[in-house]
Amino acid sequence: MKKIYIFTSVAIVLIVFCFLAAFLMQKDQEPESKVYVTLMAHIEEGDIYTSCLPYEDYRDRLLEFSSILHENGYKLNLQASYQYFEGVLNCETGEMQELTDGKNVVQFLVDEYDFEIDPHHEGAWDWKSEYNYADTRYVGELVTDDITDMVGVVWDYEPQFEEFDACQQGDTHTDFTFCPEIISGAVGYNHHLGDFSDDDATSGVWIPAGTGDDFTVHDFEGRMITIGSGPHANRNGRRNDNLFATEADYIKVLLKYIDDGRVENQMLTAAIPIPQSSLFGGATEAAEIIRMLNGIKDEENVVFASYTEIADIWREDYGSEPQIFLFDQIDEQDYTY
Repeated sequence: MKKIYIFTSVAIVLIVFCFLAAFLMQKDQEPESKVYVTLMAHIEEGDIYTSCLPYEDYRDRLLEFSSILHENGYKLNLQASYQYFEGVLNCETGEMQELTDGKNVVQFLVDEYDFEIDPHHEGAWDWKSEYNYADTRYVGELVTDDITDMVGVVWDYEPQFEEFDACQQGDTHTDFTFCPEIISGAVGYNHHLGDFSDDDATSGVWIPAGTGDDFTVHDFEGRMITIGSGPHANRNGRRNDNLFATEADYIKVLLKYIDDGRVENQMLTAAIPIPQSSLFGGATEAAEIIRMLNGIKDEENVVFASYTEIADIWREDYGSEPQIFLFDQIDEQDYTY
């Protein structure tokens, strides 16, 4: 009887040990909470970019700014318009390319500075233009084979979302079809008019089920991954509808929520947009951006990553599970503007 008792006790201990080991192993395998930060910049529509007279000056300014970013350990998602890509195709010269290893400026930024190149339309507004996103993606591929399959989207305009989801045919290049894989920014319908108040401010990664209220509902059968940008900030001091002085302030709040345990095992995201004026503004503008970035660069739970890198991390480390952190989850007392 005593032997049976000892055997039973040992068996119970072993079972408890196995359950505890399995629990600890599972806990170790759970992804850590991190804030994945993307630097991004737009080159907007404009006939000036198709004119070869000012092209070299813009090229030089872009290279100067980009080299400073690179020297400080940062890379960029450069999101460019149809007109800009046209300018690269038509205005690059052999003399210019002597300064960029025989490559056009866009390919040089990809190869030397590890930039990502995305098609872009101002305010994601492409249905009342001569060129839609598919056309921009087409001409961008003539500039670089490394262009991504990324779009911005108007989150409250259903026809555009459905067109992207079904793959968009070019308006100008009608033989080309574009199937976006990643939504890198979701803006409100009036964004192109200068009203940014309805832009989506969600952090995280998910696949939207649709537009409107469905935009922040995850569709497990969907195709287009959305990477949340977080809120706009008020770096230029000209707008009073933003609740953070800088994007770095917002990121620091997310880090605080990770530290105090409010956010656990969650993938958070934030975009830091670089204004077009800064992109072509030279060393002074670059220094201002670098100062802000250096304030968060060494934070343990901050990871700087491109949009496609974030999508891969979401699939591999977070199991493609929805990661949605709504702006309403931010305490008002944490606003900094």
